[in-house]
Amino acid sequence: MDSDTAIMIAGAGIGILAALIGVYVALRALGYFEYLGGSKIPPGKKPIPKKELLAKLGVLSNPANPFKITPSQKSDFEIDWEIVNEKWLLGTSWLNKRYHAWLYADDERKTVRICEMISERSAGFTGAGFGFHAYSFQGVQLFQKERGVLWSIGKDRKLEKIYDYSFNPMDVKFLIKQIANQNGWEYVQVVTPKHAQKKT
Repeated sequence: MDSDTAIMIAGAGIGILAALIGVYVALRALGYFEYLGGSKIPPGKKPIPKKELLAKLGVLSNPANPFKITPSQKSDFEIDWEIVNEKWLLGTSWLNKRYHAWLYADDERKTVRICEMISERSAGFTGAGFGFHAYSFQGVQLFQKERGVLWSIGKDRKLEKIYDYSFNPMDVKFLIKQIANQNGWEYVQVVTPKHAQKKT
């Protein structure tokens, strides 16, 4: 086999692999794999009625947790976590970062599904001047644990700690997964909100 033939075969193989990956990503986005690879339910656990499950999940909305979980018309619940929302340098610089999630209990499949979203907006002075930044990500948050601390000039024109936050989406997902599994329901993360919302 000459070198040109080997290169052509290798190129064809890479092309086929890329196509297969593309098909997989497309199917996953459409929800064909959303029920695969979910959390395992302990042996012998029978699923409780959906109404009882929602009551247990609703208890998570309490002052002890940094997030709020409220009933939703689109899903069963929506989760909102204001990670940081602060201004400094006399209000000229600011940062707003939020975590949002849709939570839906599919009674037919006995599956609790969650889709997450992170949004961040900020403005301030940099070496290049004043700038604005906006970012959002929707889907499954993996290894998102982070910590943020900032000292700057505050409202009283003195150096002070503007924010000091820690964020880990597993703090909320672990509790939901635990409640679901302990009550006979599967827990699955999905990549698009429509798979964690009521059918219309």
